[in-house]
Parts: sequence; C-alpha cells; structure tokens
Amino acid sequence: MTESAPKAPNSLRAIRRAREITLEQLGEMVGTDPSTINKLERGRMRLNERWLLPLAKALGVSVDDILASPEDMPGIVPHDMHDAHREREIARQPGIGSDSFRPAAVPVPAPQDMPNDVPVLGTAAGSHLRGAFQMDEANIVDWVRRPPALTGAKKAYALYVEGSSMAPEHNAGDLRFVHPGRPPRIGDTVIVQVRVGANEPIEASIGHYLKKTPTMIVIGKLNPEAQVQLKLDTVIDIHKVLTMNELFGV
Repeated sequence: MTESAPKAPNSLRAIRRAREITLEQLGEMVGTDPSTINKLERGRMRLNERWLLPLAKALGVSVDDILASPEDMPGIVPHDMHDAHREREIARQPGIGSDSFRPAAVPVPAPQDMPNDVPVLGTAAGSHLRGAFQMDEANIVDWVRRPPALTGAKKAYALYVEGSSMAPEHNAGDLRFVHPGRPPRIGDTVIVQVRVGANEPIEASIGHYLKKTPTMIVIGKLNPEAQVQLKLDTVIDIHKVLTMNELFGV
C-alpha cells in the first residue's frame, strides 16, 4: 500500500512555492536560515507572532492565509511535501539565488491610466504618539497618482512614513497608500487615528494590527520590537495600508 504524504500543518510551504521562492530566499527576507523556515513549514516550530507577521509581509498574504490548510487556499496548488527536486530546480534558474528572486510578471500601468488625485495628508509616525501625523484634510501636502487598487475608492489617501520604528518594512520617507473602505485584519499594517484630548488634533501612527479588546487596540512596532496599547475611547479610526501586491493586483 502506498502511503500518502503527511498533511501540511499550515499553508506556508504552498504559498512560498506558488511564488517560486526558495527556503534560502524566504529565510533572508525574514532574517533567518533555511532550516528554520523548513521547521516552520513542517510544524516543528511554532508559527507565533515573531514569525507570522514578517512571513505574511514577505509573501504578500495575510496571517490567516498562512495558518489556513492548503486545501482551503484558493489559487494555491498543493505540492508534494517531499518535492526536493523542485526546490533545486527553482534555485538553479537564472535570477533565482540566495540573494535574489524573480519578480512577478505584472504590467505596470501607464501614468496616464493613473489619475493624479490621491491626496498626501502628511506623515505617519513610526514612534507613537507625540509628533505623529496630524490629520488635516484642509492642508494637503501633495497629490500622487492613484494605483489600480484604489480605482473608485472614496476617501483614499497617502502619507509618508516618519521615523524608523517600523523599519525595514516601512522606512522613513516611504510613501504608503491607505484604503479606508477595506477592513483591516489582524496582522495587517494599519494607520491608527487617535485623538488624545477633546481639543487636540487627530494624530496617526503606523504599525501592525495585533489585537482589539473591549477597552484597547494593540499595534506592534518593529525597531525595536514593541507593543503599543491605545485606549479604544481615544481611537477615531483604523485604516488598512495596502501592500504592493494589493496596489497592483499581484
């Protein structure tokens, strides 16, 4: 009797292979070695917050996608869990090595197809909260072109990252696009708008959406690693920051 391959404990391997990324490449993207990625894929190491957020960002998926069973992931073809030959084939292909990966063949829209009508409202602070971006639609910093994912999106806006506490994922000066109409999920990068006093301006900070309780919202920072607790009664809104994959329909 032929034994079937063991069921994958998560979709990490299926997603990685669907993107034709090797163990070595993914390890470098999240700051670890191929052996650790292999253990995470096989369930021999726990996929906790330390790994889930960086992996989700590197692969352009949500935390829920990684934790799902491969059979429940539409558009991802399950692979044999012992297909080492395929791993070696990918690693030998031109442009696929320990220090590079193949970009997706996605056409870049022509500038004339992207209207220059998204307002840049200021900067979102990496540190929280004093000195954060003061939300004021009356004082627009700049206008930038609307990417495909924001076509028809009402109240979409952009902002520049300030500070280094979300580096290297969001570096100082990076432009980020926000879709207020798309509900954020746990693990997403978000902009949290807060008013700390009745006569205070609305301020904003960028971070990973970690948790919501009846009394607070928790966001995560990367540099250094930290969790920031925000009282729910001071939070005006939470908006999802779109990834590059989402912006251009990868």
